[in-house]
Amino acid sequence: MDIDMGCTKRTITDIRMLMTKGLDDLKWRWSDAGWGGDWATFIVEGMRLLPFHWKCAYLSHGPCLTDVLYTGWYGEEKRVYMSANVNTSRTDDYCRTITRIKYEFRGDLPASSDISFFQLGTAGYISTPTIAWGNFEGLVEERQLGEIPSGIYLSKKQMEGDGPWWFGFPGQRQLDERKWGKGWRALVIRKCDARFGGQQYNNPSFSLCNQQRTADDHEANITFMIQPPEAINEFIDGDWISFDIAVLTFPKNATDYYGPNEDFINHLQANTDSWKTIHREVIGNAMSILIHSGGEVTLNYPIIIAATNEDTVNFSIYGGIGAVPIKFTGLCSRNYLLYQQSDNDEVPLDQNVHTNDFWQAEFAYEHEYDEQLFGKYSLSFNIQLDSDLESTWILRKKY
Repeated sequence: MDIDMGCTKRTITDIRMLMTKGLDDLKWRWSDAGWGGDWATFIVEGMRLLPFHWKCAYLSHGPCLTDVLYTGWYGEEKRVYMSANVNTSRTDDYCRTITRIKYEFRGDLPASSDISFFQLGTAGYISTPTIAWGNFEGLVEERQLGEIPSGIYLSKKQMEGDGPWWFGFPGQRQLDERKWGKGWRALVIRKCDARFGGQQYNNPSFSLCNQQRTADDHEANITFMIQPPEAINEFIDGDWISFDIAVLTFPKNATDYYGPNEDFINHLQANTDSWKTIHREVIGNAMSILIHSGGEVTLNYPIIIAATNEDTVNFSIYGGIGAVPIKFTGLCSRNYLLYQQSDNDEVPLDQNVHTNDFWQAEFAYEHEYDEQLFGKYSLSFNIQLDSDLESTWILRKKY
């Protein structure tokens, strides 16, 4: 996230992959899933409203779950207020960058055709011969693009059905000579809420734009954009939109991936360069959490549970794939263990390589949004749920 736009006029710059090798067969080096993206683009009288008084707070550096807070304005006249939390998590399959973002309009603003709330794309060296999108139920449409002219390819199409909604570029190619690992991009919109002109909207609208590389090159290079609904011509004071979006990066096939996740390997072997990999993430991590005692769920993904008991938190998780991040807040100390309940037994979570290297503890010296967290601890873990359709867990104080 280049919030100062010091490299380019984009908020999102490099997009990489996890544990993916290329033609050089080398591990633990650079990879490439396509360059570039952006948060909001607001245009007034032909000029873009640039970030103004943006601040960045690293609330958590990881390693289990990062949490970075961004706040600020678009335009010196403070036309639009922005706040965003960005998370990445420790995992063993593929990279997920999760952004929960909200824009609040503090004055009237024209909703021109080039306004967008989020973009994925913009790299000039990418070919996207295939695009696909869908919802929780599965695929809505997949298109083979071939050669298409530059400019808007699809305008303000509303996502159909119930979320989470998704979009991706299976079959994406990077048109360069580098031998490192190369993969493809996708995104999942887990939640979208907006109020424009007093009307509520819950299904996002998107547009697609083709970026032509040269005058003689018509190979598709699509940028995905979240835009206002077709009926919206202006924003008024008090309008707002918020959404939870995850940018995902996938290797093309199982032989490019050198990580240890067997479930992911088996999936890739059966589904090379496929939209089914996105849909697997959508349905797998659309989890439900049942609290039996001692806590309250404040977020489903990543899972965040606010403790209401100093001794134990008992809960069950239905679903989940990969190393699911889970965070407990409002704890009286860091001296807790997480157990999985199995056949009337409790098995402590132990992923250690060098003793205490698999969990994350933080102390809240202050908290801007919730005074109840002041002077409390939080603990974060990553629990492997690929093979568990249902699992029960207990966080228990040690002493």
